[in-house]
Amino acid sequence: MNDRFKLFIGSVFTFFLLISLLLTVAGGAYYIFKEGQSIKYYHVFQNSSQIGLQKIWQEALTLSPVGIIQMGILILIFSQLLRVVLIAFYYVKSHDFKFMFFSFFIIGFIIFSFFLNF
Repeated sequence: MNDRFKLFIGSVFTFFLLISLLLTVAGGAYYIFKEGQSIKYYHVFQNSSQIGLQKIWQEALTLSPVGIIQMGILILIFSQLLRVVLIAFYYVKSHDFKFMFFSFFIIGFIIFSFFLNF
C-alpha cells in the first residue's frame, strides 16, 4: 500500500475510534450518574441479545445511557468493517486478487454474522 492510502485509513480509523470512545465513556458516566444509586440484582439474568439496530438508534436519540454506550460500541464495529472495505477496494484497484478475495470473504462473513441475529 502506498503511504497516502495508509495515512487515510489510519486517519479514518482514528476518527471513528475517538468518536466511539467519546460516546462509550460519556454514556458510561451518564449511566453511573443516573443509575449509580440503585441496587442491581445480578443473580437474575436479563437477556438483551435481541436488540436491533433500530432500537439502539432510538435509544441513543432519546439519550438513554445504555443506548449511548451501545451506539459507541456499534460505531467501533462499523469502523472495523469500513477499514476492511477500504482495504478491499485498494486491492481491487491494485489488481491483487488473492488479498481482494480474502478481504471480500471477511466482509461477507462479518455482514452475514452481524445480520444473522443469533
